[in-house]
Amino acid sequence: MTDKIQTIIYESDHTGHRLDYVSHLIRFVRNEPSSSRNTYLFLLHSELIRKLSDSGQYLQDLNIEAIGNLYQGNRWQNFLLLKDLRERLRTHSSCTSVALLNFDRFQYSLPIYPLNADVRTIWFRPVMHLPSVTFKDKLKAVGKTLLLNVIASRLNKSSKIFILNDSTGAKSLNQKYLLSPNKVFNFLPDPVDTDFFLHANPIDVRKDLKLDTGKPIFLMIGSIDEKKNVPTSLEALAQSAELTAGAHVLIVGKVNQAYREYLYNFIAAFKERNPHIEITTDDRYISQEEFHRYVLASTAILMIYRDFYSSSGIFGFACMYKKPVITSNIGLVGQLVKDFKIGHAADPLAAANITEKIDLLCRNQFTVNGDFDGYIRINKPEKFSALLLNRSLTAQTASNNNE
Repeated sequence: MTDKIQTIIYESDHTGHRLDYVSHLIRFVRNEPSSSRNTYLFLLHSELIRKLSDSGQYLQDLNIEAIGNLYQGNRWQNFLLLKDLRERLRTHSSCTSVALLNFDRFQYSLPIYPLNADVRTIWFRPVMHLPSVTFKDKLKAVGKTLLLNVIASRLNKSSKIFILNDSTGAKSLNQKYLLSPNKVFNFLPDPVDTDFFLHANPIDVRKDLKLDTGKPIFLMIGSIDEKKNVPTSLEALAQSAELTAGAHVLIVGKVNQAYREYLYNFIAAFKERNPHIEITTDDRYISQEEFHRYVLASTAILMIYRDFYSSSGIFGFACMYKKPVITSNIGLVGQLVKDFKIGHAADPLAAANITEKIDLLCRNQFTVNGDFDGYIRINKPEKFSALLLNRSLTAQTASNNNE
């Protein structure tokens, strides 16, 4: 097997979007011609492998190896991980390509341990979406620019750094910041998987979830931490003149351990002050099927994140089920909601501004004239996978038809 590996797919974390992204890549590899499937090696966090197995995916026919419970969140650990990946590349001497699924984690390591392969990687927090207000912000941006030039100069000519949902940002970086002549920054669609679309009546789903079908249901879903901005979002709902008859808020997803005590204390005090706002929490890992059910059951989705500047997969779920959103007005998500007109953007630090957008949604009966389908067309999972793996969708289809 060793001399057959041509592409390594590498993911050293297991939280958030990782399960979905790797699932898309697995499906794409399975659709490759039989002669090509064994040329891929998945190097994955052991917990991610467990989640893939628990989700019902058959993995025995794929080349998958665990890289251990190594996530420590520090840069020194990242150096060691990248050094280990270099050793694996030497072992698999025929390997010419690495899909590194988290550029942010390795951006400080890559200049020291460049990989002897074409690297195709995802940059989740690109410099042009970070705040640039204070002197410290501006200094950090300059440092990032210098670092990017070093990285770009050490990447192979056909390597790519992808930015989710941002062709304008990628073009800007290629023109403005890059010393290397290669157009290393590229657009990558944030995949929306409609294959698991839930065909059900929202009212029936709400009843199954024991939700009040007579009130608007606001959903906050995903990994729940400070970035989700739950307290400010709740205060904004409480101030709404359009919700005096009440609303139901769903806070769904595993709550960060360090944030849990503060969040539940806040919710308890909030409910005493605002009995007309009902709150339900579901503090656990949410399966893909449950994720679909919660989105379908909701009336609107709140994505008013703090200190969050990149794309979000929840935007795709909103488009799939045609649910209006309120997002923060900073970063890429704020730009997306304006471009596709599927809701409103608000200042994440100003409850009064968020309330204005909630009232506007309510007055319009939660209807927006958005291009939900256009977003889905752009963000098909097979496009995401083909770009990351440097494969042609046309070639894959033709090969499968000839098998």
